[in-house]
Amino acid sequence: MWAGITGPPNLPSDVMDAWDKGLQEIFKDPEFISKMKSIGSKPKYLNSRDARKYVENEIKVAKELWGVE
Repeated sequence: MWAGITGPPNLPSDVMDAWDKGLQEIFKDPEFISKMKSIGSKPKYLNSRDARKYVENEIKVAKELWGVE
């Protein structure tokens, strides 16, 4: 299972860039990583572009597994 932060469609690029930068910094914080691991999470930072690719692939796999369109 995975989790992520999302926003509404068509966010301005400066907003996306600010979120990417902020989240990237949070994932450098050892205390944040430690707390995430303490609740069973495996923290991994993906920028917005890579996260979109990941989600699109997850959707493709789910459709293939379940035969859903």
